[in-house]
Amino acid sequence: MSERNKSILVVLIAMPFFLVLLLPAAIINALLSIVVVFFSTLCGFLCYVILTANDETSTISLTPMVFVTTALFTSILAISAGYFSYWLVMFEPFEVVCKTPDCLTGPYGWSAALLAFMLSLLMLIVSFKMFKRHFFSKGKSAKR
Repeated sequence: MSERNKSILVVLIAMPFFLVLLLPAAIINALLSIVVVFFSTLCGFLCYVILTANDETSTISLTPMVFVTTALFTSILAISAGYFSYWLVMFEPFEVVCKTPDCLTGPYGWSAALLAFMLSLLMLIVSFKMFKRHFFSKGKSAKR
């Protein structure tokens, strides 16, 4: 590709993103909320796939220190995300989630709360599966 064709391609790809910035803030916020709800749906699908997967035998043997650290850290993150989702729903459901002063664009609180809840659920399921595979797997080769 010539240098001119590359620059034209970059402009054509970047133009929709710049055109979105010309939209009113309410439309941008709605679009961002739709994107966040899409990611929430993907997290829910991952939860479903992880729960329905039949993985009773452990494939990788972790040292006890690495296992405990990973499982506890994932559980703490899940609890934190759950608290964050509760806080967003209770106090700012229809406000824009933004941490800078005078911010007008961002997803609405309800969509961010949905994403935080689904991430919390996903992390809790992952840590539960880790505990289940480590302590209750049929193949005892993973225990040390």
